[in-house]
Amino acid sequence: MLVYANYLSLKGPNAEEAVFKGIGAWLKEQLGFGLHPDQLRKEGDFNGYRGDMRSWLRIYVTDEETPRKDAFRNP
Repeated sequence: MLVYANYLSLKGPNAEEAVFKGIGAWLKEQLGFGLHPDQLRKEGDFNGYRGDMRSWLRIYVTDEETPRKDAFRNP
């Protein structure tokens, strides 16, 4: 299991859209499927295949400045 946690603070016209498109493209390379920027902005489970290997992604979203570890427990 890989865990990535990021805090993004974006400035400039269309900066948010450009960053989320880049993340979606990187995910497509890693997982074998890409996600639309709108999908990356909300919590969800996503499944697919990269060749013969199953791949999946779970997104947790927080809008708190200092998220707590217990905020990311499994439902």
